Amino acid sequence: MKIVIIIPSITNYHVFLKEICCKLVNEGHAVHLITSKRHLNGTVDSNTIIYGKLHSINFPRKFSLFKFISALFCIITILKEIKPDLVHGHFLITTFLLSICKIFTPYKIIATLHGVNSCTLFGFKKYIYLLVESFSISILDHVFVLNKEDHAYLSSFSYGVIHHKGFGIGCNIERFNPSNINQNTISSIFKKLNLNGDEFVFVFIGRFVHFKGFALVINSFLIHLNNFPNSKLLVIGDFDEIHESGLSEIEMDSFCRCSSIFNVGWVDNVQEYLSISHVMVFPSFREGFPVCIMESLSMGVPVVTINSRGCNEIVLNQFNGYIT
Repeated sequence: MKIVIIIPSITNYHVFLKEICCKLVNEGHAVHLITSKRHLNGTVDSNTIIYGKLHSINFPRKFSLFKFISALFCIITILKEIKPDLVHGHFLITTFLLSICKIFTPYKIIATLHGVNSCTLFGFKKYIYLLVESFSISILDHVFVLNKEDHAYLSSFSYGVIHHKGFGIGCNIERFNPSNINQNTISSIFKKLNLNGDEFVFVFIGRFVHFKGFALVINSFLIHLNNFPNSKLLVIGDFDEIHESGLSEIEMDSFCRCSSIFNVGWVDNVQEYLSISHVMVFPSFREGFPVCIMESLSMGVPVVTINSRGCNEIVLNQFNGYIT
């Protein structure tokens, strides 16, 4: 099969698509990836080697009429050249672009919404997003959501939305297995962070944006640190050029100055940092089915989260973590 995967940023490929692309290529499928080579923080990735063929376009991550039309034209042109058997888009902006493409092309097009937007919004903005979501569902061949609450919510407005239950969004339990992390690796992480192993280590994994609970984690940790000075916080991820972190200027300064907070950045060896962590803190209120929680639990690291869709389907309160 000729399969085209479309995502807004190359970061998305690294976070959750690399392994499925590898599997598809190894099974003999011709995989094409249409995306922007800009990471979510705005930096350009000029060295990525992907499984399949990369088609780089200027992808709009928020609505701009000129960028939207330009990306639409590029996608249609690439699809007509490839003539794919299947097109799969991820996230709302891609889903909407593909619903327009569907009108002008004959290809089978599906999409996955990683957290429905309209159910977290209010007023006029809520109905605009709901209109876009409902329109896309009505046009595309299939639209998947990742958790039960999103499915129940959208099903009341649009017929045909499907609850996705596997095959591509998950956790590699061999990679995220504490038994596969040797003591030398653990020691090297401690040495890199200048830790002696006696500290209590919290970890946050994800974009440094307000709806992931980043500001709440930082401010809560700084308060916690006053009473428990032997605590440390690892933040793994990066800022997003189109979304606010939620931190004020003063709070940002405290975050940057705090010697007990380690800004690890985007890394490929997340499992190694999880191996020295005691608790993951992830109070996100806009999720599909968060991979970072699955990875943490797979490593035996309990998770503190909030009672939000997606998160509350993975974390069982007082069993593998706490829901606050």
